[in-house]
This record gives sequence, C-alpha cells and structure tokens, in this order.
Amino acid sequence: RTANIYEPDLAPESYDISYSRWLLLHLNNPVEAMRKIREALKPGGLMVCEEADLSAIYTEPPTDGYHAYRDLAFVLGDLIKVDYAGGRHLHLWAREAGFEILHVDAYQPHYVTGPYKNFWSWTFHESAPSAIKTGLLSEARWTQMAQDMRAADEDPHVLVAHARTGQLIARKPL
Repeated sequence: RTANIYEPDLAPESYDISYSRWLLLHLNNPVEAMRKIREALKPGGLMVCEEADLSAIYTEPPTDGYHAYRDLAFVLGDLIKVDYAGGRHLHLWAREAGFEILHVDAYQPHYVTGPYKNFWSWTFHESAPSAIKTGLLSEARWTQMAQDMRAADEDPHVLVAHARTGQLIARKPL
C-alpha cells in the first residue's frame, strides 16, 4: 500500500506506535507529517523517529568529493525545500507537532573499510542525475566527485564519517 503522509487515511487514535527512519528529512513539512502521525496514535502512543543530519558527513583526511557532495546536498535541499539536517531538529519538530519528548539520542557510523563505507558514494551515484538535470552539477564535475569519493572508499587510510542519525521517542499526551 502506498499513501500520502499528509493525507494518510488512517483511523484516528488507532495505533500504539509509529516508526519512521529517514523519511521526515525528505518532506517539505515534517511538522505537519508529525501532526498526522499524532492524530493516528492513541493517547499515550509513541512516535519513534530516526532522521539523518547530512551536515555531519566528512572524511579524514579531508577529500573534495565527499565534502562537495555534502555541500551539494544542502544546495539541493534548499532548492526543493527539504531539511537535510533534519536529524538535529527532531525534538523541535515533535514539540511543535504536540508531542511530549521522552528520549533523544544520536549515533554516527565511521568506516575505514567494510561494505558500508561506500554508502554515500553509492547514494551520490544514484542522486547525481537530478543535480545534473537542475543545473547544479555538470557531468564533468559529477565524474570528478564520483572518482574522488570512490578513491576515498577504497583507501583504508581514509575515514568516512556517515550522516549522524538523530533518534527520538515522543509520546502523544494522554
């Protein structure tokens, strides 16, 4: 089933818990989405969210490809009116949507090797056509950035820090 979070067609006060991961940062109005979640929760129901904060992506030593990707994501986010630093704002959004905050935390994976180190270069590869289409990125710059990111992924001396993921547990008031 597919649905629109702003018009979810869910029975009011019928769910005990809601869970979302890396959803809200892709929305133009995450607070309104949280309000819709609150409407579907029973009194005392829990909303559990995990959202990325792309501003925390970096490499050590620094690499042009990864840092340019991070910066490009925020330019694109401004253009399409989404907040790619949403993970750091979860608690604020939830309060504004009428929730009680029970717990806030964050984690940030770091890799020097392994199958997950290249997550962001893979993501860049998949999302670059949109940036090229909007004119934010040329094909030549895309190729340069992609090569730089792949080189960082393959080098065990380069640490890749993924997005920090904010975690939130909030309750609908009784």
